[in-house]
Amino acid sequence: MSELGELPGNVRSVGYLPLSVFLPGCSAIVHHGGSGTTAAPLFYGVPQVVLPSFADNPMSAERVVDRGVGVSHDPAAVDVSTVRKLVSQVLEDESFRLAAAEVRAEMSGQPSPADVIARAVAALR
Repeated sequence: MSELGELPGNVRSVGYLPLSVFLPGCSAIVHHGGSGTTAAPLFYGVPQVVLPSFADNPMSAERVVDRGVGVSHDPAAVDVSTVRKLVSQVLEDESFRLAAAEVRAEMSGQPSPADVIARAVAALR
């Protein structure tokens, strides 16, 4: 039993884990739409279900939907059946996986933050 209540046998509550630990093996992710939690699946090419709840989360969800890498739903109007349907949608419709893979490829071709800083410093000299 966890503070989440009784969990199904195939679910394990582990507390905090960096997304980089498990995203490489994920087929999809359900999350709140925070900027880091939205960017990490893009880096790994993982389709997303975003349930935006506050701050800039709705903007992140909109970008996910606009780019075709996932879907979004109002968290105030969500239930287990709806989440199951949304996850099935991003898993079964190959366009989400293909778009996520495309974004991953685009990101891998971009300079790292360290490269950008080095270029900026060089330009200032």
